[in-house]
Amino acid sequence: MIVSTFKSILAAFANRDQSLFQVGNPPVDLLLTAMNNSIKWAQRTIDFELCRVNVDVSVDLLNGADLSTAVLHGSRVDDGTGTNTLTAGTPVSVNKIERAFLPVNNTLSWQPCDFISRNSQVRQQQMVNDHYTYNISRSTEPYNLSVASPNPAVIRYGNTIYVWPGNNGNAGPFAGTNPITVGLDVVQWLPDFVNPTDTNFLMDNCQDWLMYRTLAELNFFLKASDRFAITDKMLADSWQSVVDWNGSLEDMGDDVSNLD
Repeated sequence: MIVSTFKSILAAFANRDQSLFQVGNPPVDLLLTAMNNSIKWAQRTIDFELCRVNVDVSVDLLNGADLSTAVLHGSRVDDGTGTNTLTAGTPVSVNKIERAFLPVNNTLSWQPCDFISRNSQVRQQQMVNDHYTYNISRSTEPYNLSVASPNPAVIRYGNTIYVWPGNNGNAGPFAGTNPITVGLDVVQWLPDFVNPTDTNFLMDNCQDWLMYRTLAELNFFLKASDRFAITDKMLADSWQSVVDWNGSLEDMGDDVSNLD
């Protein structure tokens, strides 16, 4: 199903003409706004299996990288110019990082690595540096993990991704390599609906919930006398069905093997 069809169904269900939901100058499409608000609400509430993708991020070992530069894994290909230049790749808006991987064998393979918080990084540094007295003239080395650490970690701090310890690519596992490509398993944000032909899996597979939630969101823009009678039970029952469906997708591979 596409946006234009869904909007027609919404208007028919509400027994209103679509033009009534175009307000202001220039006009604002309240139906489209309510649909996008509903999709965002759903993604803030649960992690959808069909939003899980692999991305690549080129990470500078000194400055890190902004998550907005993440691209879909495998979407950067030779641009055909004969200069070994890669295309920009397909951008991915990252909601949540679940796992991280570092390249091995000249990026032909990936090895899982620790993905830790900034707090965890600081605690580890504090443990290592417990016996050092602060001295501004001291080399930075005592205040970092060993440059030869074989187990670097990927850290997210705000919207920045960095590898630690990276040692600027001067020593340790990344000697002579900067930047490096970090692989991430992520939950992506679905793009907003913009065009009449836009679609996504929620519109295709969760039409009842999306319709009820959109009308509930639309009520915030309407006068009390114009609002729709959407009951809490309609919303709760249809949303539970969405949650159960998503859970069934997540559970599909859980019983394949047990590595314990």
